Amino acid sequence: MKKIFLSVIILVFLATACKKDRRAPAEQGTPQDVTFKVGFEQSSVGFLETTPQNALTTNALQTNADTSLTNRVALIVYIVYAQDGTLLHAVKQKSTDPAFGKYTDNLQPGNYTVAIAAGPANLQLEGVTLATGKLKLDDYFDKETFFKKFTLTVGSTSTTSSVNLHRITSYLAVVIKDPIPQGANSVTVLIKGLAKKFSVASEQTIEPTSLYYKLDEYPFTPNGAPNYRIGVPILYTAPLTVNITVANRTSPTDASPVIYGQRQLTDVTGKPNTVTTLSGIMFGGTPSGNGFKLTVDTAWKAPINKSF
Repeated sequence: MKKIFLSVIILVFLATACKKDRRAPAEQGTPQDVTFKVGFEQSSVGFLETTPQNALTTNALQTNADTSLTNRVALIVYIVYAQDGTLLHAVKQKSTDPAFGKYTDNLQPGNYTVAIAAGPANLQLEGVTLATGKLKLDDYFDKETFFKKFTLTVGSTSTTSSVNLHRITSYLAVVIKDPIPQGANSVTVLIKGLAKKFSVASEQTIEPTSLYYKLDEYPFTPNGAPNYRIGVPILYTAPLTVNITVANRTSPTDASPVIYGQRQLTDVTGKPNTVTTLSGIMFGGTPSGNGFKLTVDTAWKAPINKSF
């Protein structure tokens, strides 16, 4: 793992750069400045971008690390809990703010729990205590998200600390090894079993759903090349069921499409900061096992592979 320090100084009370969500009564004592330098703990490969067909078409993986903060996240959420777990304040800072990534907090002497999350613009905090604190997006975690929680003791002098955020999302990719037939115009991946929230206290994914997340490319024109790829960040919590369909549809809601190929994979595994790749043959040739191969790539951490 290559630690990339972005020299992001969090300065909490700059009014032009932040938005306070909540604040509890302060503790007694002389306030001290507490400065945090925030970076990402992540590998030098495996960041996300959008690329052309046959190269991970949705939220694709690139091979070169991108150290620009604004290219990685749209929002930083800085959260401070008192020693009893009460939320003191949660501060949001958008990438469009003039001082994005530059904060200094001012805290009374005492013991605190600090959590810092970074991700898409719709990253939200639920709950008013450490025990009930949850991170969520509007629906599913389909954008890469980073997090770090730690304890902090504030004394009689100001302090500066370096904080390395780690990726809490996983990545699911599908690779169709044989060329997609020319008559097809859609590739649909349905993923069942994803978590919808992340617990601040336990630092675990929570609240799995039985609904399917839909990753869809339509309309789509095959180019005759093999190894079509499509993928998305996910919040993994338990073995997943993944349905892959290549079809011709007359509309996005076509109830009777012409099916060119279908596969269902069960017990698909994953873990944070890890790429799970499902790859295989759908339209001909000799499939391996049930046709798809599961691999887990930990260029982020360690790969998981599964054939179909």
